[in-house]
Amino acid sequence: MQKYVFSFAASEFVNFRWIEFKSLAEIEQLSYSVSESKDDWLRPYIVVEMENDDSVLSIIKRSVLIKSAFHLWCEATTLSELTEQVANLPNELTDPYLNGCGTFKIVLSSAHKKLKQEEKIPIIETILDAHERIDAQVSLSSPDHQINILLEYTPKNLGKNTIRSGGHLCRLLYGRLIGSSIRRNMMNNYRLSERAHLGNTTMNVTLAAIMANVGLCRKSSFVWDPFIGTGSTVIAASVWGSFGGGSDIDYSVLHGIGMSPKAGQERRCGETLRSNYEQYKLESRYLDVMVADIVSLHKFLRIPHGGLFDAIITDPPYGFRERSCKVSEQPVERKPTLVTRHRLAEIMGVIHIGLIYLVHIYTQTSRFSLSLSFLVKPYILVHGIVLCLYSDENHNGNKDEVDEESLVLVPHDLPHFPHKEVYPVNKIYKDLLDLAAYLLYPNGRLVFWIPVLRSEFIGVKSLPHHPSFRLLAACEQTLNTRNSRYMVVMVKLDTNQQLNDLSNENEDLIFPAVYAK
Repeated sequence: MQKYVFSFAASEFVNFRWIEFKSLAEIEQLSYSVSESKDDWLRPYIVVEMENDDSVLSIIKRSVLIKSAFHLWCEATTLSELTEQVANLPNELTDPYLNGCGTFKIVLSSAHKKLKQEEKIPIIETILDAHERIDAQVSLSSPDHQINILLEYTPKNLGKNTIRSGGHLCRLLYGRLIGSSIRRNMMNNYRLSERAHLGNTTMNVTLAAIMANVGLCRKSSFVWDPFIGTGSTVIAASVWGSFGGGSDIDYSVLHGIGMSPKAGQERRCGETLRSNYEQYKLESRYLDVMVADIVSLHKFLRIPHGGLFDAIITDPPYGFRERSCKVSEQPVERKPTLVTRHRLAEIMGVIHIGLIYLVHIYTQTSRFSLSLSFLVKPYILVHGIVLCLYSDENHNGNKDEVDEESLVLVPHDLPHFPHKEVYPVNKIYKDLLDLAAYLLYPNGRLVFWIPVLRSEFIGVKSLPHHPSFRLLAACEQTLNTRNSRYMVVMVKLDTNQQLNDLSNENEDLIFPAVYAK
């Protein structure tokens, strides 16, 4: 095992670093040794023991939180100590890069403090002088090898009770650059501002990529999002070869109907999740979407015993920016509807096939006609009563004539969007866990976001739980002084019990610290 250094963005999603690294190592089936201390993973550099350079490259090729990786030659807490260690480096470690026929350059980087160029040059010269000999040529534009000096300073926002003030040099690391991650390319290639189908609550590209990584989304895995919206989560999964699909209760979002979230622009024709997959050349990894809520979803999907999906990654609508609702379990009784036959044909695609029975009713001023007609569409028989109204002045004497504008009394509901009702936040997560236990393979991962009140959050006890799942991680993203949200990562257990009645079990799985609007 050799020591390597991973460099992170100084303050970007620091709470997500450990679970992303651990998940990527599991995807690539790598062995490693690293500190699991939370404080160590909050620092800009983390030292990891891994087998070889290829293992490191397999991690950084899809990480969105790691900037670069280095083969660590030595580390110290002061410059003088580092100089001594550089002088004692074995030749077999440094000669291939500093005394070979290739070219090299030395780069100095710092975290938590910005150094001017005139401050960097003396440090670089001191390190170079510490080497016994350097025969390789220097190339600043296109070197064959890059040697890095990494300086870590204490953060300037330290508490008042700390011994050292911010900006104090606390660690120096020296080593060879292995490679840089694709994080910048990922952010540029999949930026939301250029995406075809977008919504008001589309997931941040970085967070969607993190969810795909911790969900172990890889080639040929099946990923589902039961609150798919515009599909940012499944797109991130499909980038790495997963097949993505999902469901949502909002018909207009899935089909790109309504106002565009882009200022001054209107929805384009065909603006759907499929258009996003086409934009990124990922059509072959697109499953499909369906209009359904998570309560009724299991009724539409035929799931084999043991599950169907490898991962469920989602961001439920918990009422903060998007209202939470579901299809009402109690049907709304509607009165019979009067529509013209032409309008009925438009709505249902029916065909009027003839007059069966006609009754005429005469008054002093008008004549009414009631007729029983049959209206059909493929595989469905629709019957109704045709109501015709004629005035004596306009009646031409033909008693068997039925006006084209006559009204059809339809005794049942015409096609309409199902009635929706308020969906309590606690119930959303209970149903989500029940659904995931039904849909996921054993060892499949469930990744979702949950809002909390920071003053009431008391740790994992405040998070939802389920007998079929084990909690792997809960990473906090602070929203403001009152509210945070956690990315919760769970794994389905091998010994889970099959859920038969998803609507009635586990009613007690309710957590107290959820943000409620």
